[in-house]
Amino acid sequence: MNQRLLQVLLLSICASACNSSQAPQETDATGQLGGKVYTLDELQVEDAYELAAEIQLPAVPPKDFPDLHNVYTLSANIISGSEPLGEDAFAELETMGVKTIISVDGKTPNAELAAKHGMRYVHAPIRYNGLEQEEVSRLAKTYRELEGPFFVHCFHGKHRGPAAAAVGRVVLDGVDRERALAEMRQWSGTSKSYKGLYSAIASMPFPSAAESAAFDWDFPEARPMEGFRQAMVEIPRLHDNIELMADNDWIVDPQHPDLDALNEATSLLSIFRQANKLQEVAERPAEFRRLMDKSVEENELLVQALTAGDQPTALKAFESLQASCKSCHKLYRNDR
Repeated sequence: MNQRLLQVLLLSICASACNSSQAPQETDATGQLGGKVYTLDELQVEDAYELAAEIQLPAVPPKDFPDLHNVYTLSANIISGSEPLGEDAFAELETMGVKTIISVDGKTPNAELAAKHGMRYVHAPIRYNGLEQEEVSRLAKTYRELEGPFFVHCFHGKHRGPAAAAVGRVVLDGVDRERALAEMRQWSGTSKSYKGLYSAIASMPFPSAAESAAFDWDFPEARPMEGFRQAMVEIPRLHDNIELMADNDWIVDPQHPDLDALNEATSLLSIFRQANKLQEVAERPAEFRRLMDKSVEENELLVQALTAGDQPTALKAFESLQASCKSCHKLYRNDR
């Protein structure tokens, strides 16, 4: 680490002790939100993960509840954790005073159950390899314009969710990026494998309040399917994640610790179902629609088998789903 970067870090360490109680700050002296933005010359791929260890946080164990895990109250405004599953989990969030739940997972959230407990859902999915500028803008606008406190989650609450929470810590709570990175690594347990998440928080410009106000985003409770082309972008990614786990006998790969076969299969099923409702699908040939229906049925069997822990049946269902996809590609994609 060079001399200039070390000086910046030492200054940030001194300031971070009181950052959590500060009023939100708009920009620092350089005009950058959350302090210094590290350029690619200063920030090698692994440096953002190392940067997350520069500020030493006190050891704080996560809170765990029935169907709600890895919960960290980062501030009065922001709580991060796993996906809430079931009545008890949403009741616990209501007890915490949460008003808005942000899901960055691909699966369609349970907005109805959240509303029952006086909370609204915002669905803003992100990927494991980092955040895009538009995704950061969506998150920043949500934090600035909707009612908190916010509960932010992915699936396990360890990787994508904490990165999204870090955006809120900077734009809403006014902490330095180093502090937000430290919370990701030292508290939430964000894996070193997801270097892009660390790099995004360290190096990506965050929008100003004025930029957030001008940004067009309507806070959907479930991300709308914008067309079959979008489905064909999402489906292969989820398929590849499931294939990776199937090839590993459904055992979690240490290089991809947040991947969960059931969650990925459920997300895939949600996209297939949404795609099947599109008008452009209804207008396709009968054989195309038959293959889409067949894919939904096989995906449902995959989800059922994974839920039951029946790995042989899950593998068979996944192989059948792959065969249907290949048949559809041969007829309607590969030769056109």
